[in-house]
Amino acid sequence: MLRAVPATVPLRAPGPVLMFSAHTKMYKVGRVLSSAPSTLIFTVGLASQTRRLHTSRSRQSARIALHGVQTGEVRIQEFLSGKLGKANAKPALDEEAQIVAVECSVDGQGQRLSCTTSKQNTYTFEIPCTGAPQDQPVKRVEASKGKQISHLTFKDWKLESAKVCELEVSLQEATSLVSEIEERVQGKISELKSEAGQEGDASSGEGRGDELRDLQLRMQKAQHCLTEGLQERAVEARLLLLAFLGSENVLFLGPPGTAKSLLARRMARVCGGQYFERLLTRFSVPEEVFGPLSLKALENDKLKRNVEGFLPDADVAFLDEVFKANSAILNCLLTLLNERVFDNGDTRIEVPLKCVVAASNELFEGDELAALHDRFLLRHLVSPMTRGAAAAFLQDLLAGPSVPNEPFDLDTDSEEAILTEEHIKIAQRLASEVAFPDDLQEIMIDLRDFMAENDCVISDRRLAKAALLIRLAACTAGATTVSESDLMLLQYMFWEKDKDQIDAIKRFLLERVKGRRTAGSSATDLDAMTHMLTMVKFKMGPAMRMPQSPQFAQAGQAATTLVQATIDCYRSETQAQRRRSLESDASGINAAKDFRNFWVDEGDSLSVEGEDSKPMDLNALEALLQSAWELDLALQLSEERRKASLAILIGGPEVVMAK
Repeated sequence: MLRAVPATVPLRAPGPVLMFSAHTKMYKVGRVLSSAPSTLIFTVGLASQTRRLHTSRSRQSARIALHGVQTGEVRIQEFLSGKLGKANAKPALDEEAQIVAVECSVDGQGQRLSCTTSKQNTYTFEIPCTGAPQDQPVKRVEASKGKQISHLTFKDWKLESAKVCELEVSLQEATSLVSEIEERVQGKISELKSEAGQEGDASSGEGRGDELRDLQLRMQKAQHCLTEGLQERAVEARLLLLAFLGSENVLFLGPPGTAKSLLARRMARVCGGQYFERLLTRFSVPEEVFGPLSLKALENDKLKRNVEGFLPDADVAFLDEVFKANSAILNCLLTLLNERVFDNGDTRIEVPLKCVVAASNELFEGDELAALHDRFLLRHLVSPMTRGAAAAFLQDLLAGPSVPNEPFDLDTDSEEAILTEEHIKIAQRLASEVAFPDDLQEIMIDLRDFMAENDCVISDRRLAKAALLIRLAACTAGATTVSESDLMLLQYMFWEKDKDQIDAIKRFLLERVKGRRTAGSSATDLDAMTHMLTMVKFKMGPAMRMPQSPQFAQAGQAATTLVQATIDCYRSETQAQRRRSLESDASGINAAKDFRNFWVDEGDSLSVEGEDSKPMDLNALEALLQSAWELDLALQLSEERRKASLAILIGGPEVVMAK
């Protein structure tokens, strides 16, 4: 897909790109060759405001099939072939005639064109129409010596201008050439449609949909179990669920008594797994966390621990005041948290740990705990309930039999687990099929650089894990492509010290996403590509006399890149619209839309997404592709045939205004 980006953004991902600089008012089109910034096969600067575009050139050429020509561009051959208008010709109409002058009159009955040929014959064409204004002045265009008229441009029924080319160009032969090109392009577009349809069918398997719907229902049920009876803990519950499905760890920072350990215990109940909880101090010993040494193993001169019932045996663990642990515990924690393995004596064992929830009343100081801190991908500041939430909490509490410290029954066999290890595998398998657009990856990398400039270093491991978790979040929320809204999860992953960094991340993402939506929305993409085609024709017309000139070569390269960009855009938009249709049919538009924001706080999602973006007009995109492809194929012909076909496709190098 054609990427519309600011000219100052470094380009890393290969592919066609359209850049616009608000400072220079210039469009540039190019193709990125490598990861080096600004490495392009070519760059064509096309000024959008330095020259006045003629009305006929500011629009995509319209092929008129209706009676009457109100506004648009018409090939003169449409009249000579009898496809448009009623001819009154003496002598008989000659399709090879060369028209050198045209007069156009308009009245309430329609348009009347009087065309003079190079042999001084006159052909009159009557074009009946309704709605034409009464008694308009006669407009006339006349080609200069040695030229003939190839196109007529109308505006509000009146003749406005004409394009001219050399007399030696046979417009009849050129029209035959263009007809052949049009047939080839129609065949290519049919193949593209078929290919896009087959890809859409392949990517919309019913099995995936059934698995995903079941997973989403379980996620909703788990969310309810985690937040039941609590107020203002929806974000914490979602982060805990996301960490569980991604086999990651989460760190909650906040004062005591804010339901941090309660959420961890409930998560163990949700997954039906073993639970481990420990308050760490600087006096804690490894035996409290990893299990006591085995006396039987000591008799055999082996140093092993009995891990049953301790952290290496748990599915979900809660470590309170984790940063106060001593080095003996921390050294063992690092490998267990990241690789999910534990060195028990001379044996390295895999642990069943799905998620570790750590809590602390304050952040650490110094660099000695930075490695441990980096193991917790998700981080969140937990605040006490607001006044309104506290009032609602007390009302619910006093109205029922529940007590604040709910009992936790370790015997979970009597209850069916809502989310299990099998569901983790399903989620991660489905996530591997989700696309992560290149420009969104660019935003992630740019955010990483931005945070580094603000004394917050994002490790390579954190960057990789964040990308995978965002993709998983998009998948489990029902998407097949990561969107801008999913990037808002980075506010829980890319900060270290304080809330100011979180605010900076949100501002950065909102500004970048706003710019991306302005430059990369469906309407803007289509407008940008249409404008580029217009500018390519505008540059190529005057250069037709000098086909070896750099200007002509650059315009030709731009046309080739535009074709590929439009093809990519057509494929992605076709698949996107098919997916939206299938999702709507499967679960209803409102339900699918609501679940799409499952992971992201509603306020953040709305501030990113704004109003629903309208799908791209595939018919307009197809028309654009057809015009660009015809131009590209014409450029591949021999010099004479190319000159003739271009005279039809874009007109001659000159425009004559009607008088």
